[in-house]
Amino acid sequence: MKSSFTFDRAALAALLLPSFVAAGVLTSAVLPEPAHAEPSMIGTTSIEDAPEGDETNQPTPEDMLTWSIAPVQDEADAETEAEDETTERVSFRFELEPGESVEDEVVVTNFSEQPLVFELITSDGIVTEEGVFDLLPDPSESTDAGTWIAIDEEVTIPAGDAATVPFTLTVPEDALPGDHPAGIAASLAADAEGNDVSLAAQVGARIHLRVAGDITPTIAIEDLNAQYAPSWNPFAPGVLTLDWAVENTGNVRLGSEQALSVAGLFGLSAGVAEQAVGAQREILPGQRAAHSVQVEAWPLGPLTSSITATQNVVGEDEIEVELASASSETTVWAVPWIYLIAFLLLIAVVVTVLVRRRRRKRAMAGALAAARAEGARAAAAERSENARGAAESDGEHAEEAADETQKTLS
Repeated sequence: MKSSFTFDRAALAALLLPSFVAAGVLTSAVLPEPAHAEPSMIGTTSIEDAPEGDETNQPTPEDMLTWSIAPVQDEADAETEAEDETTERVSFRFELEPGESVEDEVVVTNFSEQPLVFELITSDGIVTEEGVFDLLPDPSESTDAGTWIAIDEEVTIPAGDAATVPFTLTVPEDALPGDHPAGIAASLAADAEGNDVSLAAQVGARIHLRVAGDITPTIAIEDLNAQYAPSWNPFAPGVLTLDWAVENTGNVRLGSEQALSVAGLFGLSAGVAEQAVGAQREILPGQRAAHSVQVEAWPLGPLTSSITATQNVVGEDEIEVELASASSETTVWAVPWIYLIAFLLLIAVVVTVLVRRRRRKRAMAGALAAARAEGARAAAAERSENARGAAESDGEHAEEAADETQKTLS
């Protein structure tokens, strides 16, 4: 659990401070460890003490300002440390009743070859946006367990030596049950000549404090928001962007994992089902972790995005009550414009064909009716002509018959 970092004081501001920060040394609190490990203790910090203005000088051991801070090891731990390094106590872990106190010790080690003065700082613990444990940038803003610790403000340690500094943590009578994270940090206050050191580098040891009482491990999904961007490729899904925050609404630290399902109209799957979209190793009580993700989803009208968060116990914590999941959902319209336009064009074509066919049928029906009417008129005219012809023929026959009769009488 120990690490070492080296810097040239002469070129620190211009050249080496960015690498100092990038290396992971906290400028205002405890140096975090990798997210998969138990963030608890910071090992060693080093600063090169090269002559002013001589950037070509190579640092030597006597130029190095190196120190560490760690919990004092129990006798049992010290006996087994050589056999199994994992038994080393890397953080403080207390479970106390309201009003109860505990005494312990922290070891500050000066690996430098000159005496150094260290400032000891206590502060509330937080988890950064990157998901690692830290202390408040300004310890004076502490309002919780960081203010419950009594320890010497400064300690002077000879070169190559260590100092065991006792401290007392007293839980107030009105302290609420649950986790109250804090830490003790050691910051370089002065060099061997008593000159103040302006570089705010510090390392520290984490304190896991749980006040006895009712435990409520609860997580909530807050501020869930969704936006959809369709694809111009009709054969490809669009992009669904989701933003949310996981808030610890209980009183103990928890880890959380989120899964996403997306359904469209009539509950049709949009291509996303129980997909893992987020995870936080540790969320402290009262804190929240923001998260964002983009997934591919088919545009099926109203897309309902459902996020379910399951809780996890962090590290060596013990939580005897059942861990319940949390969920939240939101709906965003994902209009399939390409498909909609194609569908409208198809409808337009079908309507045009139907209208033209109906007009053609009407025209044919009108022509047929006109032809029938013309045929009826022609037939009527022919019948009338035939009737006139028959009448004239009958008249001629009658005249001939009358003439015959007249001749006979004469």
